[in-house]
Parts: sequence; C-alpha cells; structure tokens
Amino acid sequence: MGEGVLRGMLWYQDEADTLNDENARLYKTRFQQFVNGIRGDMESPLLSVIECFISRFEVPEAFDNWS
Repeated sequence: MGEGVLRGMLWYQDEADTLNDENARLYKTRFQQFVNGIRGDMESPLLSVIECFISRFEVPEAFDNWS
C-alpha cells in the first residue's frame, strides 16, 4: 500500500446475507469478525468503517420503459 495512511473503509453490503435465516442471524458476528480482521491486518485498531446497505429494487412492469 505504499507509505500512505489508511483513514477509513467504506463497505457496501447488499441483501445476499438475508436470503436465509441462518445467514441473517450470523451476519452481525461475521461482520464484526471481518472488521476486526481488517483492522488487525492493517495494524490499525481504530480504523473507521462505514457500512452502507444496497437494497434490491424491483421495478414494476409498468415502468419497463422508464429511464
């Protein structure tokens, strides 16, 4: 990564982890482990992590030609 300083990380999450109950229940623990792993790997225990959720959006057929 060169000699720069990592100040934060932006994580985009979609809804794939909500497709079944087990994954949804485990998401918080898995995400915390993921963040802790990144912080450890980067030797930055206070690394800011911003999590954004991307929802699936289905357009009704009436809007097929909408742009």
